Amino acid sequence: MGTPRGALVRPYRSELRVGVLEARWVVAFAAALLIFPTAMATSTASGASSTSPAAGGGPTSPSGGTAPLLGTPPMNWSQSFPSVSPPKRAESMMTFDVADGYFVLFAGHAGNTLLRDTWKFTPAGGWVQLTPAISPPGRRGGSMVYDGVDHYVVLFGGSNFRHYLNDTWEFHAGKWIPLSPANAPSPRRVAGITYDVANQRVVLLGGHAGSLSVPAKYIFYNDTWTFRGGVWTRLMPIVSPAPRGEPMLVYDAVDGYVLAYGGYDYKITYADTWTLVGGVWTNITSNVTTSPPARDGAAIAFDYNGSGIVLFGGHWGALIYNDMWWYRAGQWLQLHPAVVPPKRGGVPLAWDRAAGYGVIFGGLGVHGWENDTWVLRA
Repeated sequence: MGTPRGALVRPYRSELRVGVLEARWVVAFAAALLIFPTAMATSTASGASSTSPAAGGGPTSPSGGTAPLLGTPPMNWSQSFPSVSPPKRAESMMTFDVADGYFVLFAGHAGNTLLRDTWKFTPAGGWVQLTPAISPPGRRGGSMVYDGVDHYVVLFGGSNFRHYLNDTWEFHAGKWIPLSPANAPSPRRVAGITYDVANQRVVLLGGHAGSLSVPAKYIFYNDTWTFRGGVWTRLMPIVSPAPRGEPMLVYDAVDGYVLAYGGYDYKITYADTWTLVGGVWTNITSNVTTSPPARDGAAIAFDYNGSGIVLFGGHWGALIYNDMWWYRAGQWLQLHPAVVPPKRGGVPLAWDRAAGYGVIFGGLGVHGWENDTWVLRA
């Protein structure tokens, strides 16, 4: 069976063990050149990313900013230097809590250190650790989003170092509340999640379970679930994206649909683009002129100021990106802001629609786990 369209064979799956990450980067890149001597320099019209990770990733500091591409807004990154920051981590969960008016960060891990702390962030007030009376168990790779119809933050699943989880939690007014839905997705981590404004429901896609330490024994999922009013409901579309972990899921507020991009299974990293409309998945990869190189663990959000989707960073096996992409009206375009955060994966991007900016925190970079804060404005 051949490699699916919109996918690349994974050169190596980094399991976030930073001690040998840089060496793996070199080995994986050399292996990729041997496997794809021609394809590594091109990009196919089908959207199957054959672009060289080095070319797609771009330099950390491109020479000067460029004019917006085809009407895309100029995007400006700036690093925030709060007096206090959460500890270093990757695979944390972060979203903007509309009801409470701040960004919420929860848990994640740094190597063998599993976290369960809760923080809030505003550019004016910086990072403040919250001390709720109860908190969800520590985890990495959970799925968290603001539920616009129920007006609270929803947290689902993830894993600790012993078990995969499928618990559901509500966060509101600084408090965590465990929910007890009668039905729920099976235990998993790194599932994609977003809020579907058109249908007023949370959407969850994919993820994986299986072994906690052996990637070859992962079990990957491609089921689609919705959450509304405390109830999980499984959708049964005829066609779905292939089973995968870390699909980048986001709601496109201009085009009015949920978009899914990329992700991975044990052997393949995907570069396909899908839309979910009315419970129906459609693969639009063949309609996309160009697209980001295959990846997982990227930061993605909808920029309400520029009216398009922003994608940043991520990784392909042990290769790590800090390139930036823009999606609107069915097409991906690469942006080249003058300043970009260092390369990283396993990083969340959340957006404050009213204030008009996005925030990323931490992630896993070429030098290890990070705890820097960056603000993105259009």
